[in-house]
Amino acid sequence: MVHYPLADPLLDGVYTSRLRLAAPQPGDGAALQAAIEASLPLLRCFPDSLPWAQPPQHAEACEAWCRKVALVWPQAQDKIALLWLGGEIVGCCELHLRSAQCWELGFWGHPDWLGLGLYTEATDSMLALAFGPYGAQEVYACTDAANHAARRLCQRLGMVQSWPDDASCVYRIRLN
Repeated sequence: MVHYPLADPLLDGVYTSRLRLAAPQPGDGAALQAAIEASLPLLRCFPDSLPWAQPPQHAEACEAWCRKVALVWPQAQDKIALLWLGGEIVGCCELHLRSAQCWELGFWGHPDWLGLGLYTEATDSMLALAFGPYGAQEVYACTDAANHAARRLCQRLGMVQSWPDDASCVYRIRLN
């Protein structure tokens, strides 16, 4: 039987073989803004699934967001992990509680680090948290139909496509 600590694992950081997944903290804004800025050309290709990436991004707004997330973490229904590779943020994974035992998985990655398995590592760890200490019975991810890399990532995680249309795809995975 696996025993989980009472505190949220993301507050202390969850480690994969190459990454540290950690909840945003005050002071993370500049590193987050750098990762977002480097990723914007790719992120802006998918405005329907990444609307937050469409307007201009500012360091002050990134820092304010990190502070807000840290402040509301104990009551939050969102579990957000910045993906740290050494001292650099290379992406973000998020779980959003949608119903009693159902979470939505979201993710984005810095284009310089795509294709190395980092985001499979990170999202797999987030699924383990969802089905472990967060009590999920189901997790789904919505991707832009044109975002083939995100669709392949969902498939590598064992998620099954359940809702295809011309604009978006929904992938699901259930416990047992």
